[in-house]
Amino acid sequence: PPKPKPLTKAPNGVPTIIEWRSRRDGGISGRIFGSRNFEEGDRVETSEIVQGEIDNGFVVTTDSGSRYFLSSKSRKEMMNNNVISKPLPKELLNAKPGATIQLTKKKKEEDAKAALE
Repeated sequence: PPKPKPLTKAPNGVPTIIEWRSRRDGGISGRIFGSRNFEEGDRVETSEIVQGEIDNGFVVTTDSGSRYFLSSKSRKEMMNNNVISKPLPKELLNAKPGATIQLTKKKKEEDAKAALE
């Protein structure tokens, strides 16, 4: 059978793993994006890959049934592609590119409290 062609992006609902490496146990490790179970860019290790080509542009399936898209994109590219779901603090909205911003203690406490909710 002909070899499947690599995809340019993850299918809907399939998390992407970047900076990935094959492990001796047959799983992979890398940084995950687009998963409901992890923060963007978290390091993850999968169980053994049992289906799919372990290469950039392919979806693999683990022995536990999880599916992941393997990508050569950089962390910066992945972060730029993801829509920020929380509104930005006004300090960030008004900041010039490359500028240093300073959040007040009150703002830090509000942000910390909101992150726990």
